[in-house]
Amino acid sequence: MKLVDGNGGTIMQIKTMKRQDERIVVRGMAMGGMPMTAFVKPEELWSIFHLLTWDIVKYLPVMLWKGFQRSRSLKKKK
Repeated sequence: MKLVDGNGGTIMQIKTMKRQDERIVVRGMAMGGMPMTAFVKPEELWSIFHLLTWDIVKYLPVMLWKGFQRSRSLKKKK
């Protein structure tokens, strides 16, 4: 999974997400070359609900469907 900026440049390339005790461990490359490990605690994950707007919540199923369709079409092209 890639996190990109407004110009399409990769901010972070996420390679793995795993559970470690009560945390989620995210490993990847930041800014194209710096290895990075991030830890998400339960209370931080819970705080995401303060960031979500109703507009985003309504759009999530559409975004998942579009992502599914696009990933399938990319696999067919290979």
